[in-house]
Amino acid sequence: MARPFTIETPTVQDAVGIATVHTQGWREAYGHLLPESFYDEATRQRRIAGWTRTLSNPDDPLTTLIARDPGGAVVGVATVGPAEEDEQFPAVCTEQLYMLYILAEHYGTGVGQQLLDVILGDRPAQLWVARDNPRACSFYRRNGFVPDGTVKIDARLDDLAEIRMVRRSGEG
Repeated sequence: MARPFTIETPTVQDAVGIATVHTQGWREAYGHLLPESFYDEATRQRRIAGWTRTLSNPDDPLTTLIARDPGGAVVGVATVGPAEEDEQFPAVCTEQLYMLYILAEHYGTGVGQQLLDVILGDRPAQLWVARDNPRACSFYRRNGFVPDGTVKIDARLDDLAEIRMVRRSGEG
């Protein structure tokens, strides 16, 4: 039985919870791919500051939603917005899923699906995901996303290989 999660728009007071899920989500998803410096306390503190700025900016073009457990704790976060344009990797959709992280203790509860359904529905979109993250790739495939053959090596992420996955109209 799925746990009763609440999906809502965060406020600036949620910055710590979001940064914690963001950082812990990275540790749980990429711990075998990236060094500790990508999810240490200094990184979490930078993310708290970044999320505080983002959530304080009413003109931010991205939409973020959080998932709360019955006790009110933030256990998931998702962000969508206009697709990132890049000379080397031009956008193939107008919308992009920038992140979807949930804490590992909530894997299999349906909260990731609930977040995706609410924030994106079945609209066409693109996303970038670590090539060596089979759990995430499988989740996105179940939701109509398919790799389009584009791979980028992200120098900001210790040369992590990411693949672009795309969901066209009517494939959700």
